[in-house]
Amino acid sequence: MEKANVATLADVETYERVPLEDRMPFQNTYDLIRHGTSIDPEAPALSFILSGEDYKNALRVTYRELFENITRAANLFHDLGVGPRDVISYLLPNLPQTHYVLWGAEAAGIANPINPLLEPATIRDICLAAGTRILVALGQVPGDDLPDLKAVVRVLGGNDEKRNIYGFDEMLPSYPGDRLASGRIISPEDRASMYHTGGTTGTPKLAPHTHFNEAAMAVMTAAVSDIWQGETTMCGLPLFHVNGTMVTGSVPFSIGAHVLLLGPRGYRDPTVMQNFYKIVEHYRAVSFSAVPTILSVLLDIRHLLPSVPGLRGGAAFRGALSTLRGPQRHEDHRGVRAHGGHLRLFSQPPVRRTQDRLHRPETALPADEDLHRGRGRPLCPGGRAQRNRVRVHQRPQRLPGVPGRTAQHGTLPPGRMDQHGRPRAPG
Repeated sequence: MEKANVATLADVETYERVPLEDRMPFQNTYDLIRHGTSIDPEAPALSFILSGEDYKNALRVTYRELFENITRAANLFHDLGVGPRDVISYLLPNLPQTHYVLWGAEAAGIANPINPLLEPATIRDICLAAGTRILVALGQVPGDDLPDLKAVVRVLGGNDEKRNIYGFDEMLPSYPGDRLASGRIISPEDRASMYHTGGTTGTPKLAPHTHFNEAAMAVMTAAVSDIWQGETTMCGLPLFHVNGTMVTGSVPFSIGAHVLLLGPRGYRDPTVMQNFYKIVEHYRAVSFSAVPTILSVLLDIRHLLPSVPGLRGGAAFRGALSTLRGPQRHEDHRGVRAHGGHLRLFSQPPVRRTQDRLHRPETALPADEDLHRGRGRPLCPGGRAQRNRVRVHQRPQRLPGVPGRTAQHGTLPPGRMDQHGRPRAPG
């Protein structure tokens, strides 16, 4: 796929003259994986390490194996009665099987990733709200509280068909990996997934994605990301969150890049953090995605940083610097600089803040605050996204502290909207 050269506002306007659909070689996630596979079927798609201490011993999955196992998972779910409108919820750590389940669920029906660390009652409520038909989890998981549940699928567990419990790894090889047995033609407008919100400001809510939403996100992110075919990106964020599944999942898969899964617990594994720079050096990783607390830990152990050529940065949420207290925490140290929510290793032009205003080079895009005031436009080519807005919740729910406003159509509190009624970009 074509990379976007968007150094100036004129570059953005030039890029937007071509409709987004014309830039997309796929419009659903199954074809996204197929497209990445077609680039080089024998190239590594996934590598999985069990822990940071054993980082040199990785299970490697080629693109051919990835696509075949995703197809087999879709056929398994179809055989269990899943149709395009049925929901497969999963409670899984970061495993290769998690990717098979996620993208296989989207090819057969609708995926609903759930944080397994939530309270059991909250997990139950999410499953009920989603209308879960199949639950995928590790080991034994009771489903008595889910009246619509048809079956439980166990990853790394065996069959107990009398109780409608099926062993994922045991059954997967028995299904074809070269075609969807359902014969399904996936429409861009079909629902692909539902991701729950974090629940930090109230009860988690489900945000539905269409196949076009996720395919477009992969195309646009890949166009502006500094990662290329064959290069390695590291995934330490959980595969129940869109950052983990897309920024370090569908985006690299769409271009034939290599994803290194940093163990079942990801960044929560202390041995991964202790050996982080050794892992980077061993796998020649060029990027990773993280949250501010992870960047803070990495700066605390920056004295362990070897001479690793090529690592270009870790995308993170804005505000990372707020966690880096002290004037020296975000200055150069053996090539490390954290700024604007990114961790950069090796030379990069600095971005500095003066009195809370972000200063960029003269050739850069307008600052976020300028976009909020209508000066300049965010990168959203083609206009299709306006017609495919993600609705936050199907049923009206009152937003806390905002009388009369509901989340039925993704309505946001006044401070989150611009003067035209559009959601503001984060920043």
